[in-house]
Formats: sequence, structure tokens, C-alpha cells
Amino acid sequence: MSFSGNDPLSHFWFDRGPPLAMGKSSGGSGCRGGGRGPAVKTVKTCSKPTSSNTSKSTGLKAKTSSPKPTSSQVNRANQLNPCHAAFHQSRGLPPTAAQKAAQTSSKSASSKPSQDTNRANQRNPFHPAFWKSRNIEPGKVEMVYHGTSKDAAQAILKKGFNPSKDGLLGKGVYVTTDRSKAQAFAGDDGRILRAAANLGHVQTVDARAARKYGFSETAWHKTHDSAYVPQGEGVARPEHCVKDPARVIPLGVQQTLAGVGHNL
Repeated sequence: MSFSGNDPLSHFWFDRGPPLAMGKSSGGSGCRGGGRGPAVKTVKTCSKPTSSNTSKSTGLKAKTSSPKPTSSQVNRANQLNPCHAAFHQSRGLPPTAAQKAAQTSSKSASSKPSQDTNRANQRNPFHPAFWKSRNIEPGKVEMVYHGTSKDAAQAILKKGFNPSKDGLLGKGVYVTTDRSKAQAFAGDDGRILRAAANLGHVQTVDARAARKYGFSETAWHKTHDSAYVPQGEGVARPEHCVKDPARVIPLGVQQTLAGVGHNL
């Protein structure tokens, strides 16, 4: 079928183009009657863009975390800073007095607190650093009391404790956590010493058994640092015996209180 020039349909398609784009089909004629069928458009699937593709297409580099400056970079920056001492030193000029003072104060401020803290800990018998500085294993530290005469108390403050040669728990420094027991040993004219005792490895001893076998219990010396007798086991109030006198640090002297009983 053909269209003449005066046919209104020819003008319609002339203005708007043919109804379908004509092309070859892959499987034959494409339309019934042996004509050309419409062209089939091939759809191209797109994969998800990667960072490398994006950077190539946009021309932008992927963001990366900026590395920390090295020590050499910091030094170069300081040498370019007229307010820094390194600037003057790199030019053979001495730093100004203000810069010297600032550097000295910053160094002392950063090091002084830790040094002062360490020294304070090494002077505190209740801190592990105190015992480590004396090559003694840190352990449980108790506030203890020791009753004695006035002269003996002053000597102990100056030179430290001397261990007793004998006693209920054998050789050692006898102390107690009960102040009234120390009062009983000091008497009305004596003194009470306050001390910090690192008891270490403690062996509990029954004072009744110690009295039964010669009033001396010394087996704990081989395996423990101190022996402990609880209240009620042959004694009215608790008692400690510390083998090494270096583990007992005198802290001060107190006067006794008159009228206190002497029940040990």
C-alpha cells in the first residue's frame, strides 16, 4: 500500500516520522508478512561504582587519614618558628631568656609531679613503694602498738626495733593491734609506740598449745614472716610477733593512760 502526496496520512507521518524504527531482526523477518520488524535495543547492565572507578571519573583522590608528623618534621617546624628556641639555635644564636625560662618550667612541670609522688610513696610505710625501696616484699600493713619504758621508746624511735630473744612466739618484735594491750606492757610510767608493721606471710598460732609445749612456738619461723595469736586463744587480746625488725617501722610515741588494767 502506498500513500499519495495528497493523502492526509502521508502528511501526518511526514511531520512526525515513521511510527517505528525499522531494523533487522536476529531471528528472521521479524513481522508476519515478511516485513522488517522493529529494532530491539540492548540494555547494558551497570555494576556498582567502586572507589577506584569514582576517583578515575571524578579526578578526586579518596580521603585517607593524615599521618602524624614525625619528629624530624616537628623539628623543622620549630626551626621555622621565631618564637621557638630551635629557630635561634639553628642560626647559631642563643635562645632568649624568656624562651629558656619557658623550656625549663615546662620540663620541670612535666617531671616534677611524678618524682615528688614517687618520693612521697617511698616515705609512706603504708604504700608498696616504701617496702620495694627496702628490698622487702610488700604485704599486709597494719597500724600496731608496742608498750615499753620511756627510755626504750626513745631508743626505738632513733634506731628502730630490736627483736626479743624469746617469748611466747619465739624471737621477734612483739606488737599488737589493741592499744590497751600495749598500755598494759608499758605501765603507768612507760610509753606506747605507734608503728607500721608489714606482716607479710602470717601464721596463726594457738597460744594454748604454745604454753603447753614450753611457752615457745618457733615452727612458723621457717615458713612465715610473722605469727598471730587471736584473742581468746590463751591471751585476752590479740598479739603479733614479726620475725624481721625491718618490717616494723616506728611512727611516734604516746604517753600511757593511768588506771588502765594490766591483763595481757
